[in-house]
Amino acid sequence: MPASVDHNYGGVSSQGFPALQAIPLSGSVVKVKIVSSAKKTVGETTTDKNGFWRQAFTLADGNYTVQFRGNFHPVGTGRSTQFFKPITSQDVSISVPLVPVVPVPPAGPEGPVGPQGPAGPQGEKGDTGDTGSRDTFGAGHNLTFNDDSYLRGFDGADMSATLGWVMMRKGSITGISYSHTLDSRSNTDSITFEIHVNGTPAGLTLKTKDYLGGDVGNDFSDQRVQSRNIDTFAAGDVISVFANFATGSVTGFIDTFVLFEITYE
Repeated sequence: MPASVDHNYGGVSSQGFPALQAIPLSGSVVKVKIVSSAKKTVGETTTDKNGFWRQAFTLADGNYTVQFRGNFHPVGTGRSTQFFKPITSQDVSISVPLVPVVPVPPAGPEGPVGPQGPAGPQGEKGDTGDTGSRDTFGAGHNLTFNDDSYLRGFDGADMSATLGWVMMRKGSITGISYSHTLDSRSNTDSITFEIHVNGTPAGLTLKTKDYLGGDVGNDFSDQRVQSRNIDTFAAGDVISVFANFATGSVTGFIDTFVLFEITYE
């Protein structure tokens, strides 16, 4: 059956943003064209500065290609776009499923009301306010670096022991992940990403592999999680992300992206 298709079609990407959202570079316009499997253009529009389509389209069931053209960050990367290289074109395939219409027979006469059954068990007590809810924060670096240093926030601001994300509630650090490109290397080296609370490293860290010569130019990623109440913080604490290179390391990384997860108490 027909479906309304816009930037929200297909749900969300792995980054948690609308799957067909394409954010343009400053001063650029992203053109969106929908082409059917018969190579026929069935809709055209543009995006606003947030990557949202200015028009939605009602499409019949079938397969389509959504073509993005302009200067923009990859589709579906949302607020994390500064850690992805801009592109000028991208095609995304979508399908509008066929949903058969099943005729519904007329209802029969309503029967008498049956006896009331016994009461069910009481449900579990729900959380109060933000207790137990999770959030993620990030840091990164889009230039080559090869020495111990704090990373930058999503807005490009430098982090330090006293500059970073200021927590508004108490909670626990429960996860960390990274992705980056190995830019250069001269011996077997690694890097450990640390989460600092007021300049002091938390127990949860994430160490990369020992990189070899054949790894240069490749992308790498990993993640770790842990239980609550191991690495804790209080309201007002400053959390920042630190890159700790192996002793004597001269390995260089580029397009580094680190996320850490917190769980509120």
